[in-house]
Amino acid sequence: MKKILYFILINLFLCFPTWCAESPQLAMDQVQQAIDSHDPELFEKYVDVRSIIDHGVDTLIAEFSSRPSGKKDNVLLDLLSGGLGQHSQSPAGQQIKQLLAEETRKFVIRGVASGSFSGQEAKAQVLPDGGIFALIFADASTARKEFRSINLVSANDGHALVAGQVYDFGSERSYPVLLNLTLQPQGHWQVQQVHNMPELVRMIRQEAENL
Repeated sequence: MKKILYFILINLFLCFPTWCAESPQLAMDQVQQAIDSHDPELFEKYVDVRSIIDHGVDTLIAEFSSRPSGKKDNVLLDLLSGGLGQHSQSPAGQQIKQLLAEETRKFVIRGVASGSFSGQEAKAQVLPDGGIFALIFADASTARKEFRSINLVSANDGHALVAGQVYDFGSERSYPVLLNLTLQPQGHWQVQQVHNMPELVRMIRQEAENL
């Protein structure tokens, strides 16, 4: 079950390309540059990691609550498939959700900084704390993610909708993404929501469970 969780985290929470004020191609270059140069600050400039992960955690809880995994050998899957969905709005449930979101954010930021998501290990000696997931998935490896076929669907009054694909060199699959972006005061666009998050979660979960 560790492979299922790892597959979901990596392919879900890194499937977020961006579009910049100058052009979609320039923003894509910046995001890919952030990954390839192991620059988490640049990555977070163009991707609202916290907002997307919060949405992702809520979607994961809803997905596993409606369709429990049936697997009893993984604490986190048991939690997602069990009572967390029913009690997610309680104080304890909110604390657990915040913990999951923060640990996932740490894992993603370390993944960018370490080069895990670029396919090339970073040379930096000191890396950000990867949280509990960095320990859980210490024996796993990730493959390069490449953003492709980005198209601007619409743009109006500081909001944009972008469609594209994320190609995973590990699974050799492309994942469709539909992204909501907002123009920032600094003049660049930032992804703040994955419009097709539920569909993406179901797709990645099914693929992970078939491994």
